[in-house]
Amino acid sequence: VKSRASRFCCLIARSNFGNTRSGIYNSISEIERVACPGQLFRNEEPLGAGYPRKIEYLRDFAFTICPENSLAPGYTTEKLFHAVEAGCIPIYWGDQPSEPKILNNDRIIRFDPKHAQEGAERVRALWSNKQELAQFISQPGMMLGAGQAVRGYFDRLRSAIEEAMSDRGENEWR
Repeated sequence: VKSRASRFCCLIARSNFGNTRSGIYNSISEIERVACPGQLFRNEEPLGAGYPRKIEYLRDFAFTICPENSLAPGYTTEKLFHAVEAGCIPIYWGDQPSEPKILNNDRIIRFDPKHAQEGAERVRALWSNKQELAQFISQPGMMLGAGQAVRGYFDRLRSAIEEAMSDRGENEWR
């Protein structure tokens, strides 16, 4: 999926859990206006419900601020995957590296609130150099073999569920 990248950056969020989103938002807003259709910092019309609408909206942006609500090893939610699917560059705070067998971590801008200026400068550099921005966005969002890695996760989950069911005396997967 190709990004249309006609707009700078967006943040779609309901809350500022842990104040992480506000720190990133404030740093990135110094570069250019960040569009916010969610409840947090709303400055645009709300998107309304629906995953397809969110992906379509994200496609208009070069960047999206998409931090996790909390930091834990191996914890990665849908936020990064939505950015990758839409073709925009995630500005991310969370586990590092995130799903290294699935996501191309070279296509993610890591934002460390303790070093906010570094993350903001990387965004500024890309946004001010359209050729470099286009090269960055053109990198694959997923790793080669990502499908096999996801299949492996599902196979292990299925085995664990089947084992748990057999321990309870249930002998059929439905």
